[in-house]
This record gives sequence, structure tokens and C-alpha cells, in this order.
Amino acid sequence: MLEWPAAEQTNSTMIIGRKLVLKLLRRLGSGRHPEGEMSRFLTDKGFDGTPPLFGELLRVDGNGDAATIVIAQGYVFHQGDGWEWTLTRLSRIVDEGATPFTDSGESGFSEYGEFSRRAGLRVGQMHRLLAEPSDDPAFAPETISASRAAAIGARILGQFDDALAAAKGARNSEVAGLVRELSGRRAGLASRLNELASMAAGLSRTRIHGDLHLAQLLVASQDVQIIDFEGEPAKSLEERRRKYLPLRDVAGMLRSFDYAAHEVERRAKQAGGGEGVTRAATILADFRRLARDTFLQGYEEGLGRPLSEKETGLLDLLMLEKASYEVCYESANRPDWVGLPVQGLRLLVEHILAEDMALA
Repeated sequence: MLEWPAAEQTNSTMIIGRKLVLKLLRRLGSGRHPEGEMSRFLTDKGFDGTPPLFGELLRVDGNGDAATIVIAQGYVFHQGDGWEWTLTRLSRIVDEGATPFTDSGESGFSEYGEFSRRAGLRVGQMHRLLAEPSDDPAFAPETISASRAAAIGARILGQFDDALAAAKGARNSEVAGLVRELSGRRAGLASRLNELASMAAGLSRTRIHGDLHLAQLLVASQDVQIIDFEGEPAKSLEERRRKYLPLRDVAGMLRSFDYAAHEVERRAKQAGGGEGVTRAATILADFRRLARDTFLQGYEEGLGRPLSEKETGLLDLLMLEKASYEVCYESANRPDWVGLPVQGLRLLVEHILAEDMALA
């Protein structure tokens, strides 16, 4: 039996007998493809938190340059991707007006808390393997120098500037006001970003997923499977194969939880205003805390150690980078959505600058 799920931006997928998944790549480029490369590395390491790689089909041109055209992986029985699974359960909780937390500490989100903890566990396990010494230069961890740490800060400030420029012409008056507010705080933020980025010196950069969010997870019974190691589709193969701070994947997941909460809140507003929207906002605020806390709990468990103070500070920095990227993406592709990441960006800037004042 053949199945053809909906096509993605850069590939089409064929499922054969619910045993084999063939991913046909439509955008070809010379060199090792991160999807096959990462899947092979993790499969060889015995990692069972992602579908196993069975093989790749390559096309070699007259110059001897190879390009991946098909990737074959094992099929994983699942209940859907993490994004749709999250929206379904979160919408139901909001619609029912469930009380997320009781005085005893028990949560109406207990099922979701276990999912996010398991997701964090799998990501932590993956990062732990990617941080191991390797004879393959493509996977050998590298120590971040002081100059490279400074470059991280400069890159993220540049992404923030790009976000402000992209959202500057927003038709929504509220969004336009937030952009003006953020522009006025740029000078103070630039100084703080340099301080945060300097903490990366001496840490390791490794291969990472590169485009991790809820839709890149499969809900597989009581487990979670990480999929789609292509990286951000708009970037070149070389860029998608670069090493970064592993926390960049964590930042992507935390931002994705926030996106899910905003989407459910948007639906609640469309359904009607008043008390229902107020109740939804309270529930969703609790959801954000629960998702973040349980994901990080699982992540540290999978990593085999707690996050250091430096890493916690860098996580704020990388979340700012991710939110800035989201503003640019939404401005170009879904202008009606741009208010969501702009609001997230404002909250992150407030948090980062408030921490700076607390340390002064």
C-alpha cells in the first residue's frame, strides 16, 4: 500500500506499507545533505528517538559531485505531529474551561506535561550524542573562541534589526507601536546582547537539528520521535550543516510552545470575547510555564546534567534570535501573523533588560 502525505516545501514523501518512508528531495544541491547525514549519524549511534535511516539514493554528475535525491527511513506509527497534537489538546482544555493547576499541585495538563518532558528528554539525548568526540570533522565538537562569541552577539543584533525593519510597515497600529517601542530600546539591548554572547566563549558548538519546533516531533504512543533534519529550507546546504550552540534547538522549542498558546488564544477570541478570553489567557499562561519547565526538566535529564548559569543566559539570547527570525518570516509570508512574534520579541527584550538591571 502506497500513501502520499501532503508535500512539504522542499520534498515529497511516499509511505510504503507503513514500513518504509521515502523522502524525495525536490531542491537538489551538491554535497552531503543534512537530512541523510544527521539520520545516519544518529542511527549509527543507536539513537532510537528518530526514525532509523535505511539508505540514500545519490545522483553523481560528470564532475563527480554527488547530490542526495531520495532518503529511505523506517516508518514510525504515531498519533500526529506535535503541533497539531498540542493545538487539539490545548483547545479542548480552554474550551472546557479546565483549571490547569490545583492547590495540591496536580495539573489538568498532566498528559501534556509528560509529552513535553519526553520531548525534552529526546532532544537532550540527541545533543548528548552530538557532543561526543568524533573523527568525522562534520560532527567533531568545536570550542567557541572569544571572537566567535562576539560574532554570535553581532549576528543576533543584526537579526533583531532585520526584524524591526521587516515589521516597520505593519498595518496593525498595535504592532506598529510595539516596533517603535522596541526601536527605542535598541541601544540598551545591544550592550546587553554583547554581555550575554560573551558567555558562549569556552562552550562547545556542535551539529544540531537546526529547525526544531513542535511540527518536527511525532507523538508516538508514550514516546516522541524527532524528524526532518533538513534545517531551515531557505538556507544553503552549507549553512544548514554548520555547527551552533545546541541551545538553539531548545530556543526553537520554547518559542514553538508560545506559538501554540497564541494560536489557541487567537481562536478563543474569534469564538467570542469577554470572560472566555480572560479565562483562556489564564490557562495559556499556565501552559507556557508548564511546557517550558517540563521540557527543560526532560532536556537536562537527557543531557545528563543541569544547565549552567551561562547556558541559561544564552538561552534568552537564542530565543531573542528565534523570535526575530519569526518576525521576518511572518512579515514576508503571513503578515496577519506578525503581531504574534513581535509580542514575543517585546517580552523577551523586557526580560533580558530587566535581568540586566537586576545585576547592576
